[in-house]
Amino acid sequence: MLSTFQDVEVRYKNIKPMKSKNHQVVDDVRPLGNRKRKHERIVKVHDHRYILGVVGHGGTHLSNDFIFPMITWDLLDPNGADMRDRITLCGGISKYSGTARDFFREFLPVGWRYEKQTIKHRAWSGLRSKTIQTYFLPESEGSWGAVENSGREWVIRSTYRRELVFERRYDRRASAKPDQWNLVSPKWLPAKKIVDKEAKEQYVKDIQDFSDWACIMAPLLKGEVKDSVCGALISNPGEVRAALHLDSPQRIDLLTSFMHLIVENGGSMQWDRTLQRFVAKDQFYDRKKFKSQINKLVNQYGDFYNHQPIRQEIQL
Repeated sequence: MLSTFQDVEVRYKNIKPMKSKNHQVVDDVRPLGNRKRKHERIVKVHDHRYILGVVGHGGTHLSNDFIFPMITWDLLDPNGADMRDRITLCGGISKYSGTARDFFREFLPVGWRYEKQTIKHRAWSGLRSKTIQTYFLPESEGSWGAVENSGREWVIRSTYRRELVFERRYDRRASAKPDQWNLVSPKWLPAKKIVDKEAKEQYVKDIQDFSDWACIMAPLLKGEVKDSVCGALISNPGEVRAALHLDSPQRIDLLTSFMHLIVENGGSMQWDRTLQRFVAKDQFYDRKKFKSQINKLVNQYGDFYNHQPIRQEIQL
């Protein structure tokens, strides 16, 4: 495991550069793990910086110039009194690929974990107690792109990197206990939805009446949910808002559309002894839960949400 800058130095020196028909020693291609996975490499930038990253995909013949830096190790102030480790973690390009997940799980420092775009590591909060610090690391922006004149080689091309930077005091003595890692870059905040209360205020009574009426009508309409067409109406926020009103002729269509969505997203099936087949769970018997689902659908399709994108925390 690579837990200190010194560990990274030793790992680099212990890996022999690849030499084959595609690579010369001067190319300095050093796979981090299995030599068949030569797209996962360690690259020495200078004596005080090493990059751990990926170059294309498995079996690549590309040079280190195309490396995407997943983990960057720096030694700051190497000859001064404030010598310290710095580690920079960069989010991968696609959360659906296993590239970032597999790389971080293999090469993060001891005590660190990567799960679903989240970095976790143990931090001592006292003499004996320890806590788990959690940091959101979103994917970077970019895509996989082809390299010209390289056959079928593809590499990660980033347009904007999202990174977390940590530092701790560095001590070369083998007996010295490393200091705790501290985040020195702004935290990343995930995207979220916030209800626009001002826009929703004038519809509060209509929404309340609609949800009360929906609880009464739902048991009568369950047979019509399968045949409900929920595309055209709910695709227009203005029509959704108008259909909430007591006198709207589209009120019944809006309710059946919402019920259709609730059934479609209802989760697991259950065995019906009478029908002798699996059926969807009844989503409408719990009045409190049903009204909550109606309210969320009204917020979503009535366009009552303000969307905040992924952003960095503002440091005061």
